[in-house]
Order: sequence, then structure tokens, then C-alpha cells
Amino acid sequence: MFKNVYNWIDERLDVTPIWRDVADHEVPEHVNPAHHFSAFVYCFGGLTFFITVIQILSGMFLTMYYVPDIINAYASVEYLQTKVA
Repeated sequence: MFKNVYNWIDERLDVTPIWRDVADHEVPEHVNPAHHFSAFVYCFGGLTFFITVIQILSGMFLTMYYVPDIINAYASVEYLQTKVA
């Protein structure tokens, strides 16, 4: 199924050459942790982006169930903790 979706997108946008360039790109030695132990710090940008995406997605899902009202806030948090989770 994913192959059919990829082929459909590839027919319209021709993403295969772009994907090949990204996939075949070699990691420079100064960034490769196999050659330099201190190179692990280069992953913090990607980790920050990933955590930001998780934060945004969890906030979007939280807005579906949380009620920001003085009377109903406790009930909505209790519902999130017992029924949704």
C-alpha cells in the first residue's frame, strides 16, 4: 500500500532524485560519532525538533478533551487520566 502511495506521489512530484540525494549523502567525519566521540552534540538540533513536534501534537490532542473552565476543568482532567489514557 505504501509503495502505491509513493508511486502516486512520485509520478506527480518526481521525488525519487531528491530522495536518492538525501539517502546517498555521506556524514562528514567531524559529525560522525564513530570517529569523534564529541560529535554526539550534533544530534541535539534534531532532538529539539522531534521534542517540539511531540509537544505540538500532544497539545493538539489535549485540546480535544480539556475544558478550560473553572467548573469543568477538574472533571476534564479526571476524564483524561481515567478514560483516555
